[in-house]
Amino acid sequence: TEANGFNEILGALNIARGNYANATEELFNNNNSAALAQLLNKNYMAAEQTLNAIQQGDAMTSYLKAILYARQGKRNAAQQALQKALQQDATLRTYAENDLELANIR
Repeated sequence: TEANGFNEILGALNIARGNYANATEELFNNNNSAALAQLLNKNYMAAEQTLNAIQQGDAMTSYLKAILYARQGKRNAAQQALQKALQQDATLRTYAENDLELANIR
């Protein structure tokens, strides 16, 4: 619906501005943007629930799971999620190689 699209835009704007708590309020759907806002707000339980609820996850879904697991110290799960992300979209490799969030799992 149109309201969901508007909330998605507001949520993305709040993420860009660093207003992560506000972004989580705008992004209430089970999508990558909502999970990103939850991750940035350090609400790891909510982020994991959101990521697991995404019905047709893509490479970014897997990448966000890798970051989530890395932040939680779940190295093996993070490595598996990153590997899946790179299989889904090889263009993420360069980004992942420079991502400080993933430095401990490489």
